[in-house]
Amino acid sequence: SDLLVKYDIDPTRTIAVCYRGTDKKTETGLPSYDGMIDKIQQIHKQYPTHKILIQTDEIGFTEYVKTKIPDFIQFGDVIKVTTDKTATQFYVEAGHKLEHAQTFLAIMYILSSCSNLIINSGNVGMWLCLFRHNTNGVSQYFKSKDSKKIDEKCWLY
Repeated sequence: SDLLVKYDIDPTRTIAVCYRGTDKKTETGLPSYDGMIDKIQQIHKQYPTHKILIQTDEIGFTEYVKTKIPDFIQFGDVIKVTTDKTATQFYVEAGHKLEHAQTFLAIMYILSSCSNLIINSGNVGMWLCLFRHNTNGVSQYFKSKDSKKIDEKCWLY
């Protein structure tokens, strides 16, 4: 509830985006930044009064979104790293891991409760859908990391 107030988030009027990058590319195919922007803009066109909430572990994705979508919400309460790094939990300072994990879990719960959710494949996206109890309003990018084909069929609704 503190995060909802701090960032002025009404989940019923928010499009949540969770881009899990960094080392995730070793496990699954990732959408391009432009592919994510296209999907965000497509959903936002359907819900123009909704706010956009971006959660990512990549500094680069956040910086790219800023060039395409000027007004969005992002949590400043969790670590982001450059794309050449591994998962963010390896960069949390000793003594702060429990607090970081609790904040991350709260953020995941908020994302899962938003009216629309855009995710890429992986365990974080799976947990978001489990917390949500359904896949209504979810757009998931799914492509094998070995597949070279990128097209609209990579998005599951």
